[in-house]
Amino acid sequence: MQESNEKEYEVKNTVAINYLNDLNAMITRGETQRLLFVEAHGHCVKEQPGIPKFIMKQPADGSRNDLLEFDFVVVPTEGFMRESLNYEIKVVFHLEQLPLQPKWIKVNTARNADIVRVNEFEE
Repeated sequence: MQESNEKEYEVKNTVAINYLNDLNAMITRGETQRLLFVEAHGHCVKEQPGIPKFIMKQPADGSRNDLLEFDFVVVPTEGFMRESLNYEIKVVFHLEQLPLQPKWIKVNTARNADIVRVNEFEE
């Protein structure tokens, strides 16, 4: 097994979303702040219901400085296993608080990933 130089921000007791179905990202520029909106839809098979989360992956040394990457996971809550679960997540970030200014967003799941260009809009 090859070791990765990428460090991940740690969140314990998570389960990876199985499949990513849809991904959108947009930056809005207001008078006082710039915000990044990221929306994703995915689903799990034979899992417990839970709370969807993005875990930001720390960029590896020498990696692209315009790509922000996340793992799409679920923090399980108590409950019975379900045959199929759909998840939706919408997250807003202040650009000044991110480690880089993204032009691209990548979201990973257990079985697939997607990358989208960030659209910019003026308010």
